[in-house]
Amino acid sequence: LAERDFRFGPGLTIVHGPNEAGKSTLHTALSAALFGLVGSGRRKREDTARVERYRPWSGGRYAATADIVAGDGRRLRIEWDFDRGRVAVVDAASGSDITRDFGAGDVDALVQTVWGVDRGVYLRLGHVEQAELAHIGDPSGVRHAIEAVVGQGAADSPAQLAVAALNHPHIVTIHSV
Repeated sequence: LAERDFRFGPGLTIVHGPNEAGKSTLHTALSAALFGLVGSGRRKREDTARVERYRPWSGGRYAATADIVAGDGRRLRIEWDFDRGRVAVVDAASGSDITRDFGAGDVDALVQTVWGVDRGVYLRLGHVEQAELAHIGDPSGVRHAIEAVVGQGAADSPAQLAVAALNHPHIVTIHSV
């Protein structure tokens, strides 16, 4: 996916193609561009394994940039350097580095500030991989399960906030994956 741009509009985007066309790679790249490959804190063995699993075979730049519209309407550029485990946030209008306003590089704080919901909750509700769906006998049950969780929670529950975030069109473009 190097040197490619992908543009996603509001609503549902379906990516399809033959086996080995890059669908899962694009899904992982999108997830990493929005939430990083791993969360904040000390890296565990499985975190390091995840980072190494997606390292470019060519040895090229290991990074992603996402141009987004945050929940507050601001256009932001999130620049990830997966080699160094760093993230920067830039105001797209002015070009100013505003990383300090978004947790000073703390991935979990960044996600909470930009998306308004905990990183883990958003990833569990907003990014379902094909392999995970294969284990579900009744795919419509996923929708019903999410609706049940959301219906039982208070308006400010993590599930409610995640669903609200999913309904708000955030993603503009993913670059240099």
